Amino acid sequence: MMEAIQDLSMETGEMQVVISALRRVRERIREVSETHRPLFSNEHFLTGKEVCERLYIS
Repeated sequence: MMEAIQDLSMETGEMQVVISALRRVRERIREVSETHRPLFSNEHFLTGKEVCERLYIS
């Protein structure tokens, strides 16, 4: 088991595939966290920034 762990390297093809997949997942999580707003009684509420943008207030 220890030999298998020691053989792992960040440069191996398998690790590059895993790292690439993790980066895509991280980016998708970031996108969702920035755009997702939970529903309250099936209604979406605007953020303070969105209200200001719609009312043309800075």
